[in-house]
Amino acid sequence: MNATVYVNGEKMGTHPYGYTPFSFDITDKVKVGEENVVAVKVDHKTPSSRWYSGSGIYRSVHLSVMDKVHVGLNGTKVETPDLKSDTKNVTTNIKTTVQNEGAEKASVELTHNIFKKGTEESIGSVTTQAQEVEAGKSQVI
Repeated sequence: MNATVYVNGEKMGTHPYGYTPFSFDITDKVKVGEENVVAVKVDHKTPSSRWYSGSGIYRSVHLSVMDKVHVGLNGTKVETPDLKSDTKNVTTNIKTTVQNEGAEKASVELTHNIFKKGTEESIGSVTTQAQEVEAGKSQVI
């Protein structure tokens, strides 16, 4: 199942698999102050399983507005390497990919918070030292 995205009639790209999330940067194709059309063509010419798996868009679609410097799509990875042996005092490793789509390098400082399940009670917080992310680059912090 292929999904091809168009903005104002121009092809942005094709995603070749119907079961995974994807995104395209449409910044350069959007007409500010005018009506814009985002179209998605779903093509299911080739069977992808032994049964009919359906076709079309059946989950949420989001249009996200991001700053030039932002956390990448699925850009935060959390690991708890000792969770099996110690559930009271858990080491938590957090890595975040920051993208700088701007024309100049940017100084980035991240604050990660961990909340008690189902609440707004913070049970851990850490702020990174400021790091430079070069223009047009991504960096794991």
